[in-house]
Amino acid sequence: MKTSPIIALRQGIRAVVSADLALMEALGGRTIFDEPPRQTPTPHILFGESQLRDWSCDILCGAEQFFTLSVITTHHGMALALSLSHQLHERLTTTPPEISGHRLIDLSCLAIETKRDAAGRFAKVNLRYRATSEYL
Repeated sequence: MKTSPIIALRQGIRAVVSADLALMEALGGRTIFDEPPRQTPTPHILFGESQLRDWSCDILCGAEQFFTLSVITTHHGMALALSLSHQLHERLTTTPPEISGHRLIDLSCLAIETKRDAAGRFAKVNLRYRATSEYL
């Protein structure tokens, strides 16, 4: 049975982030959550929405993913969230994740978006990525 490209990529991204000591220190030792446990302190990173499409052709069986990584803080202003998102993006581009059962062909950041929740408590930076891979 083939590994889901979404699960495999998330595992690879977690490994890359966990290996970055400076980023892990800035996150207070927390890694990336699918959903943070209640009362999880900030800053932290969340896996957001994902979309998977078939990317196969005559010579390979592949997958195309669109996914979001969100950096969330409770600091006033966006400076910390933007700084952490920059660190995260730099790490992913200098050390592309290894994805079990797949070969990563491309990982591109498509957009960066800043947001605040309605109450103004949380600053959030969404990094929107596109990844293409082939099944091994």
